Amino acid sequence: MPASLRDIDPRAHLRSAAPAALGGVLLIGLLLLARDSLIACLGGVAIAAFVLFVAGFGHERSGRHLVVAGLFFAPMSALVVPVATFVTATDVLFALGFTLLVPTLLGSRMQVPMTFTVGVFITLAMGTLATLASSDLLASFDPQMRFVAGVVVVPLAFMAWAPSLRTITHLAMAYCLGSLFSIGYGVVKNGERPGARFIGLTEHPNILGMTGLLALALVPFILSQVSKKWQWLWFLVAAASGATVWFSGSRAALLVAAVIVVMYVAIERAQWTAGWMLAAAGVALLFSNRLAVEADSALARILGGGSANFSDAQRSDLLEHYWELFGQRPMTGWGFEEAVLGHNVYLEIAYSMGVVGLVGFLLILLAGSLVLFTAPPPLHR
Repeated sequence: MPASLRDIDPRAHLRSAAPAALGGVLLIGLLLLARDSLIACLGGVAIAAFVLFVAGFGHERSGRHLVVAGLFFAPMSALVVPVATFVTATDVLFALGFTLLVPTLLGSRMQVPMTFTVGVFITLAMGTLATLASSDLLASFDPQMRFVAGVVVVPLAFMAWAPSLRTITHLAMAYCLGSLFSIGYGVVKNGERPGARFIGLTEHPNILGMTGLLALALVPFILSQVSKKWQWLWFLVAAASGATVWFSGSRAALLVAAVIVVMYVAIERAQWTAGWMLAAAGVALLFSNRLAVEADSALARILGGGSANFSDAQRSDLLEHYWELFGQRPMTGWGFEEAVLGHNVYLEIAYSMGVVGLVGFLLILLAGSLVLFTAPPPLHR
């Protein structure tokens, strides 16, 4: 027998072929079981593809890829599961991804800031008390669980995971690209054009503005991680993210974007960036009068044009209404049934679980903010 044939390890070939064979057998079996239903057949194909994906990449890499994909779809809040419209694509991908990462999470030494821990305990206690005291327990329990998932569970999962700098970069890139896909879909499919507020693949123009704002804030970090030959591409992403904020019509997002630019220039001492920003601001001001009259952009609404007056009146009514209700139950709150209607997150939290619950929520935000002052470069970005 030739030496080349003797060196072949049949077990290694079997191990490499096993994932494909497993996926094929599973696919055939599922299609036979679901042959009378197209939806069931598609579900069978999806399950078989998922099993093959995990078998081929391993649980850790598969989980990491799924979480990165979840960040890509995070700016698309309107992309939901058809049979459960309260579940987004990101919810599904995060659930699958972090489930596959459980062995990694269990083996980690998680360091949780004390401020975060205290805030979590306060919000869990006061939120549960508010739900139990609400007029409709089930109607309050559902949004409360969403609050806990987003504000407590997801941050804890990331703390336990502690992804590498490379993975953090991929997560940031995925979110920025997802934000661009959202507004791009709105322009191509929904016919969104200047003169009206863009919504993209979100549920509200303000949400689109916030996704563009976060994407813009992530670009300085990404620039520190990519080679110089690709930085021009991410400057374009930053410009497109700024346009997302502009065309969303969100005044708050535009003002905070301006603050972020000033902070970046001041902290990083980026004189060239400052020059470009001042030039861009000058061009924007030259056209501001025309935009204020003809468009519903963020700047136009800041200057009182477009739908600004209607929004101001609506927010004033909501502020008065929920502030009055908060005054009636300042300690226990009213539960989470109307937690997203106040148009002001701090007022919504105070209304939902009282002033003590608001303090707990602020402690959670403080824990995330304090890290930025101690993180080494480039993570401080």
